[in-house]
Amino acid sequence: MEFSEEEKIFYFQVMRAFLEGYFERGLRASDDVRNILSWTAFTLREQNEVLTLDAAMWIYWNEALQKVKEAYEQGNLDSAV
Repeated sequence: MEFSEEEKIFYFQVMRAFLEGYFERGLRASDDVRNILSWTAFTLREQNEVLTLDAAMWIYWNEALQKVKEAYEQGNLDSAV
């Protein structure tokens, strides 16, 4: 299983939408979630190049995708987190 850059961006946006909903339902009370949303705000450049406000966030996202992918391939998806 490999992810295209478009799929990575799609799933990244899904994660951000989930966190934003959580943040809104919590009446914007969580500074931690606010910080994550801020750091993961991104600009999409040419050829699906992603630039997050905190450059490390995109790297961490790709590491997380790889971790879950490997757990899935080993048939042990619940061990990914």
